[in-house]
Amino acid sequence: MAKNPKAVLDAARKGSLHEMSILANAWSATPGLIAPAAALDVFLTHLMERKVPGSLADKFSDSANLVFSSMLGITQMGIENDDVLAKRLVLAWPGIFK
Repeated sequence: MAKNPKAVLDAARKGSLHEMSILANAWSATPGLIAPAAALDVFLTHLMERKVPGSLADKFSDSANLVFSSMLGITQMGIENDDVLAKRLVLAWPGIFK
């Protein structure tokens, strides 16, 4: 991720499980490489209602893993300390948990 953070963001946004896992687990450990707003944008992309599996039968699918990784990434954001990011998350919340 340190060599090309934009490539990690782009691949994660497109649904790469490997890059999404790296983004969710490591983006906050390397401050300054990826802006929190950019990481949140990727996480919210995979939490859009139409992308979240609607059945427990899909709990081990790629889309379910992207959702899980997104939720994990959000927990590492310290979003309670950033009013702008918190507002974006609140506005997205109805779509996340429908």
